[in-house]
Amino acid sequence: MVAGYGIGIRDPQLTVAEELKDTMKRFNDWLAAKITQGMATMWCAYVFLLWSLIPLIFPEAQSVVFYVSGGIIQLVALSLIMVGQNVLGRDAIKQAKETHDTVMEEREMLKKELCLANLERNETKHLHQLALKELIEIKEVNKKLSKIAEAKDVMIGL
Repeated sequence: MVAGYGIGIRDPQLTVAEELKDTMKRFNDWLAAKITQGMATMWCAYVFLLWSLIPLIFPEAQSVVFYVSGGIIQLVALSLIMVGQNVLGRDAIKQAKETHDTVMEEREMLKKELCLANLERNETKHLHQLALKELIEIKEVNKKLSKIAEAKDVMIGL
């Protein structure tokens, strides 16, 4: 079944005439899409090939085969395929728009995540710099403590 063309849940705001019109439109779209999809198969090509070979077996049926092939099939199939292509094209456009909208939403989310990641990176850099300063201060304090300890050792040794 082609998406969106089945008989669905009744819309309470539609009048009976609008509902009938909407139902007929959905049915026509569904049928046109199904026929278009069916005619775009090798099985349809096989059927038409067999149909065209009928006059070889039954020469008296040639006029009927030509009438059906040239008149009915070509005229009806042409309009059905055109309508079906329009219906399938609308579906493709709708799907492409939905995909585009989804991709754009994901893009916006990724931009926000990237912004947050940059903020976190900057904060991490800042914390790293603070930690380096603390480490340098600790080393300086250790040097001072070593000097004090050496001086204490020297005073005790005297």
